[in-house]
Amino acid sequence: MDIKDIFLQLTQYTTPEGNETDLEQYLPSSYRNDPYGNYYVEIGDSNTMFTSHLDNKCDEVEEVIHVFKNDIIKTDGFTILGADDKAGVSIMIDMIDNEVPGLYYFFLGEENGRKGSKSLKDISKKDKVFSNINKVISFDKQGY
Repeated sequence: MDIKDIFLQLTQYTTPEGNETDLEQYLPSSYRNDPYGNYYVEIGDSNTMFTSHLDNKCDEVEEVIHVFKNDIIKTDGFTILGADDKAGVSIMIDMIDNEVPGLYYFFLGEENGRKGSKSLKDISKKDKVFSNINKVISFDKQGY
């Protein structure tokens, strides 16, 4: 599927924390869940982890009206687009579809306290499951 189509599907509705399961239908079918519930996919043998998050900073699920202006995708101004971090999720799904080696993590509850990534820190300390990872590329970054 085209990356723009992935993005448009992911941003049809806002995704408040606790509603991330609504997006399972768009994730690669090979996903698994860690003990916290975060989604992840492993492709090949790699020492690189890619991360993004599924939730938006909002209180309720709302339909998003997309507005297209040249090459820019916006909303009608009454809802949030959720490009933070649906753009990152779209990139990661495209990378998985193209079998780029790596560990891909889709976090839950990041907008309200980085809950998913904090839980991963605790999981990895206990189980040492990510001992081969020495690079993390996060598609959710403030500023430049």
